[in-house]
Amino acid sequence: MARGGAIRTWAHDRSGAAALETALVMPMFLTFVLGVFWLGWGLYCGADVRHAIERAARLYLTTPATTDTQFRSAVAANLTTVSISDVTLTVTKPTVSGATMAQIAWTYSYTLHIPFVSPVLLNFNSQIVAPVRPT
Repeated sequence: MARGGAIRTWAHDRSGAAALETALVMPMFLTFVLGVFWLGWGLYCGADVRHAIERAARLYLTTPATTDTQFRSAVAANLTTVSISDVTLTVTKPTVSGATMAQIAWTYSYTLHIPFVSPVLLNFNSQIVAPVRPT
């Protein structure tokens, strides 16, 4: 009889329930929190690249003889979180109705590394058209 009472007492004991629930839920919670953080960081890096290129594109208005190397250096100077080596830039200067335009196409890729999840690649790309001031 004493043995049945001990088993019954053990079956109703809840002292380790919180620790077990925490151990089961914590990996999912950390994956969610870190995933939100890394996604936000990836979006921030993409916005940083876009902002740097838009700021550097103003160089064509002030200095019409800007070379591709000078433009790339201006973009690198405006980047705060991303290396210029991770950004692909293509600059063409077509003439439309007698006005020269600078067409700037760019791409940037960021890989999300979230625990327990396979890597996800975020691709950012856009094209900006800036007028080139006549000389």
